[in-house]
Amino acid sequence: MTLDHPTNASARLGHRRLVALTFSLLGLHVGVRAVQLADQAIAVDLDAGQLGTGASLSAAAGIITLIGGALLVDRLGRRPILALGLIGTGASFWAQAVVTNYPQFLAASLGYGLLVSFLD
Repeated sequence: MTLDHPTNASARLGHRRLVALTFSLLGLHVGVRAVQLADQAIAVDLDAGQLGTGASLSAAAGIITLIGGALLVDRLGRRPILALGLIGTGASFWAQAVVTNYPQFLAASLGYGLLVSFLD
């Protein structure tokens, strides 16, 4: 089968669309997260240092997931990890929306950092 076979062309187009959709979702999550952080700072009465700690925790957790996620992809495949990332990121947005204190904020930030990096 050659690369210009209609089936391969259709598959490539489908893959390109999936990549574009995933990239768009990753961009949208940044906007959602930025708005949530501002709302959380007001609702939970967080100061700049606490927000910075939560952001740092998310970033550090994301690095761990990027390294560990590669091992999981090797064992489980891409699809389950991508599904975990999509569902988990949605759940982490919900968790961020319902925090009422600083420890909950840190836990939600940790979850967000761990799960969103599965999308990367």
